[in-house]
Amino acid sequence: PTGIMVGAGKGVIRTMMCNEKILADVIPVDMAVNGCIVLAYVTALDKPKEVRVCNITQSGLNPLTWGDALDMGRLHVQEFPSSVCMWYPGGSPKTSWLHHQLALLFTHLLPAYFIDLLLFLLGQKTFMVKVQKRVTYGLNVLQYYTMK
Repeated sequence: PTGIMVGAGKGVIRTMMCNEKILADVIPVDMAVNGCIVLAYVTALDKPKEVRVCNITQSGLNPLTWGDALDMGRLHVQEFPSSVCMWYPGGSPKTSWLHHQLALLFTHLLPAYFIDLLLFLLGQKTFMVKVQKRVTYGLNVLQYYTMK
């Protein structure tokens, strides 16, 4: 989710496949680190013979949907804008694959090729198509969690 907020805040991510009603089930990094420390401590004390599998979550205590997470990200982007943006921060989640593909074409790929064309004509190094391909790959990986 942090990468989505940064990418959207810089205007690189304009669309993603996401059902806003699904629980995001994210936890702050300090909670994850504290959980690892406690788990290491308990394992050192108990010295179990079998491998333990642990899960840390806060969805039962503080449920957060993807829509809530995106709304919070929008507020933070407005309050603390990035100094380097490719496009005005924004975008929207899509639940329709076709709408997402059209938005991907018109707001990710075509602008990336246009910017790279301008950079090429100006004799500069091109980079936007490569960035957008990495963003698209990352969004495709994340889609499993944002749509189910």
